[in-house]
Amino acid sequence: MSFLLLNRTASVAIISLITLPSFAQTPDVEILVIGTPTSSGLGMPIAKVPFSVQSVGAAELQSSQSLDLSDYMNSNMGSVSINSAQNNPLQNDVQFRGFTASPLLGLPQGLAVYQNGARINEPLGDAVNWDLLPESAIATMTLIGGANPLFGLNTLGGALAITMKNGFNFQGHSGEFSTGSWNRHNATLESGGNNGSWGYYANLSAFREDGWRDMSASESQNFYGGVSWRDGTRSTVDLGLQLADSDLTGNGSSPVGLLDIDREAIFTAPDITENDLTMFNLNGSHFITDDVQFAGSAFRRRNNSRSFNGDASEFSTCEFSGGTSALFEEADEIEELLDDEL
Repeated sequence: MSFLLLNRTASVAIISLITLPSFAQTPDVEILVIGTPTSSGLGMPIAKVPFSVQSVGAAELQSSQSLDLSDYMNSNMGSVSINSAQNNPLQNDVQFRGFTASPLLGLPQGLAVYQNGARINEPLGDAVNWDLLPESAIATMTLIGGANPLFGLNTLGGALAITMKNGFNFQGHSGEFSTGSWNRHNATLESGGNNGSWGYYANLSAFREDGWRDMSASESQNFYGGVSWRDGTRSTVDLGLQLADSDLTGNGSSPVGLLDIDREAIFTAPDITENDLTMFNLNGSHFITDDVQFAGSAFRRRNNSRSFNGDASEFSTCEFSGGTSALFEEADEIEELLDDEL
């Protein structure tokens, strides 16, 4: 069974934020709200937000040495866990307080994910493709709990707001390479800088592995780049481009009896997902006064997703000693393996 999804999203948003003085409280009433700061700027102070807020920066993401964003959230953020139903390290189901952000189409989604103000939940099913989010290019990430209609549809459990790096919050050049078992290779190159008014940033990341199971190779490449302009502290403009291409294999579960014979064996194959992403994002802001800011954003996102699922296979009967039998794809090879072990 195979299918092709072509997702195109485009949006333009203009927001005007005005800070107003708060009303005085009754003298005999005291309200204490404790929160974690997310970022500076206009709007409601974080101490008045009635939700759980967790925020991290690029330094924390880099020091964690996590494989991707979902891996970091599982290890370092409260109330977050992951489930690898797809059996691929870049296709985890992220659970936050029982609500899900997952690349698995058809699974109920309860988290909204934003990248530089653009919603990146896929139009079909609100799925989230974690392989299309280069962790090394993230400047800040904020996880906000609670249902909030400001974040749009399916924000039942919360929202994840991600801000990417630019030439003003990252300067210099950096490279990183890691390797491990099953021919896993992970590499990142990034560069950024500015001259006070104009800035640039470029990030190239690549991942490849053969997988610990048969026929389970995966690879992913991401490029993120941007050009920024600043007029002192009053005006900002950021234009970003992201290109991504991934070919992920996540074969399904295998029977316990098959795993007892060969831990690397698979039951059905292949189960392949291919993503091809092109995304443009434009953000701008201007302080009209010290208390009034005009901000707007526009983006266009196009993602081609192709999937092929091998849910049927040719099986043969494998006879064991004692008269028992089972169905396997490669009965001759398994019988030979058993003879060698015995």
